Amino acid sequence: MKTIKIPYLTGFILLGLCGNTASAHSLYIGAGQSEQTASAGPNSFDFTPWGYSVYGAFNATDNLILSADIYTANEKKRLSRNVEGEVDIHAWSIGASYFLDNWTWSFSYAGWEDELTLHANFERRERVDQATDAPSLSASVAYDWQLDNWQISSTLGLHRAEWEKREHRFDGRRSNTSLDEGHSTFASVSLSASHAWHVESSRFVVLGASVRWNEALNDESEAVSRNGRNVNQIQDRFIRNMINAQAAVGSESYGQMSTYFSYDIIEDWSVDVSISRDFGTTVSSTSWSLNVGHQF
Repeated sequence: MKTIKIPYLTGFILLGLCGNTASAHSLYIGAGQSEQTASAGPNSFDFTPWGYSVYGAFNATDNLILSADIYTANEKKRLSRNVEGEVDIHAWSIGASYFLDNWTWSFSYAGWEDELTLHANFERRERVDQATDAPSLSASVAYDWQLDNWQISSTLGLHRAEWEKREHRFDGRRSNTSLDEGHSTFASVSLSASHAWHVESSRFVVLGASVRWNEALNDESEAVSRNGRNVNQIQDRFIRNMINAQAAVGSESYGQMSTYFSYDIIEDWSVDVSISRDFGTTVSSTSWSLNVGHQF
C-alpha cells in the first residue's frame, strides 16, 4: 500500500515559526483529510480517509523542546461494484529540538502502521489483507532569518525508514502469504517563509508557505518503486509550535508545496489551517488539516 503524505504526523510546521520564541508548553488537537492510493497486485484504489491527531510539546529548558504526537485515520468504502475496501492507519512520534541563536537542530523517531483490506467477488469471499510497518529516524538542521514581521527558514534533513509489508490473499479456496521488507533513505531540503500581523495585545495572524524536495538516496527505495511495492510517504504537518523533525518515508523522490494560516482566537488559544500538494511523483495528492491549540 502507498499512503501519500498524511497531513498530521511526524512532520512539523515551519521551524522558523518556532525559532527562538517558543516559550510555552502546548497541546494541539487536529482533524483533516488526505488523498491516498492503495495498490494490490496490478490494481490501484483511491481513498480519502479522515484522520485525527493529538500533539504536545514541553519546554524542558529555554533552548530545548520535547514533543510527541499520535495519529489515527480510517475509511471504509465500496471501490467498485464487486470490491469493498478499508484502510486503517495508526502512527506516533517523539521528537526533540534544540535552539541556539538562529539555528535549530531537530531529531525524531516515528512509528507507522497501516492496514488495507479488500473484499471482492462476495460469493467466493475473495479477500486481500496488507499490513505495513515502517519505523523511521529523522534529523534536520534549520537556519532562520528575521526581517521585521517576516521569518524565512531553510532546512536540511536526513531520514531513514525500515519497512516491512505483509500480504495475505485468499481466493475462496486457497490462501497465500508474502513478505516484503527493506529500507529507504532520503535527504531533504526546504525553504519556507511566514509573515505575522499583530492584531492586539499578544494575538497574531500568521500566513506562511513552504516548498520542499525529498531525494531518495539508496537504490533499494528506487527498486521498491519500480517493482510496485510502494511504502508510505508521511506528510509534513504545518501547525504552529510543532517541532518534530520532518519525516520523508517513501519509495521515490518527491516534492511538496504547503501553505498555512494561523489565528490567535484569544490569548493562549489558536486555530491553524494547512493545505499541501505534492509534485514530482507518479501519483500526486492534496491534503488539508484543521487544528486547535492551547499554550500553557
